[in-house]
Amino acid sequence: SSVVRVGMAARRGARAPLAARLMSTQASSGGGSSSSILGFAALAAAAGGGYYYYTNQQGAAPAPAATASDASKVDVAAIKNEIASMLEDENHDDGSYGPILVRLAWHHAGTYDKNSNTGGSDGAAMRFEPEAGWGANAGLHTARAILEKVKKNHPEISYSDLWSLDGLL
Repeated sequence: SSVVRVGMAARRGARAPLAARLMSTQASSGGGSSSSILGFAALAAAAGGGYYYYTNQQGAAPAPAATASDASKVDVAAIKNEIASMLEDENHDDGSYGPILVRLAWHHAGTYDKNSNTGGSDGAAMRFEPEAGWGANAGLHTARAILEKVKKNHPEISYSDLWSLDGLL
């Protein structure tokens, strides 16, 4: 029977099969589930504390929230129209800046490096070194130059918003 097997396994120093351990009426010898729960709670508390410390020690102040009055100052339709009017150029690559503008929007959003806290959409840091010189961003100076003309005509839009908007056309 299973009771005999449990006893024999215990005498040999081996663990009993799971089914036999679960059906046994004897109390377990280990700390049981309460020590597992306490260990998990301590691990969760340490992870939460580490996350809090990491996110609050970066030294960067949060960006101010945009207000409805700020958003109403940006004429998105006019900006889209200006970008669209600049897309076609027979002297560039395949005759259109469209693909490189989409690539700029993609790289602008996807270049965040958590180790150095650089890149990403916030601040359009791709305008400056070291991000402008990253190999993945090679050739994007062309797209940035095209959009610089739009930025001069529409100083109310941020570079980040402009570069994200260009990927929508």
